[in-house]
Amino acid sequence: MPSWALELALSAEINKISNSELFERIAGASQIIQTLQHSFDIGEISEEETRKLMLWKRYRIALVNTLDQFGWPATPDWPTPPEP
Repeated sequence: MPSWALELALSAEINKISNSELFERIAGASQIIQTLQHSFDIGEISEEETRKLMLWKRYRIALVNTLDQFGWPATPDWPTPPEP
């Protein structure tokens, strides 16, 4: 197999792995946000939960912005998730 074909295959595999990791992280954040958002929507949320909701929303936005960072998808710089 020519070297360019190997490089192309490797690049596709790296992209697949990074996208899979991204979608998994977004799904996890979205699940936490959804639970907190329901409490917010019905007015039964504490100040601490409101703070957590904003932190998780910021984290999810940072995850999406990972796509625009230098090094994507080979060396993603993942943001640190908030404490659950």
